[in-house]
Amino acid sequence: MGSSQESVAQPVFFDSVHGATVVYQSDGYSIDVTSDGGATWRQTASAASGSTFVPSGFQPYNVNPSFEDAQDFWLFATPPGCDSVCAKGGVVTDWLYHSADGGATWQLVQRNTPISYPTSISFTDPLHGFALQTDQNFAPEILVTSDGGHTWRVLKVQIS
Repeated sequence: MGSSQESVAQPVFFDSVHGATVVYQSDGYSIDVTSDGGATWRQTASAASGSTFVPSGFQPYNVNPSFEDAQDFWLFATPPGCDSVCAKGGVVTDWLYHSADGGATWQLVQRNTPISYPTSISFTDPLHGFALQTDQNFAPEILVTSDGGHTWRVLKVQIS
């Protein structure tokens, strides 16, 4: 993990040696992984440039990764050049990235998802996933995908 870090998220370990975490910095963030139980950490590749995952313009306040296992990582991130009120009527619509190789490479799955303020993301397999978000009225919403994050629909939940 870098020396200019501001904070480090709670690491997720998949077994006794493999883990991942997010390192938040003043100018961005990185996804770091370990293969020696946390003794050493390395930054993963960038979705944008092949270097560290701190794309220009991405904001550190809206990084919501899901580490499903040591290989499958999912990440919602604020689009490049976007601040907290830059898109669609003042609401940020995040971009979804996926890594199938433990962060060595990242693919942009979808730009401008219908997900604006994600708090969590989880996939049960490569196609089926759930995202939790707060809508514009600060009410919780559950969104689901069955095509690997390319399309999302709001899951209507009735609480009685």
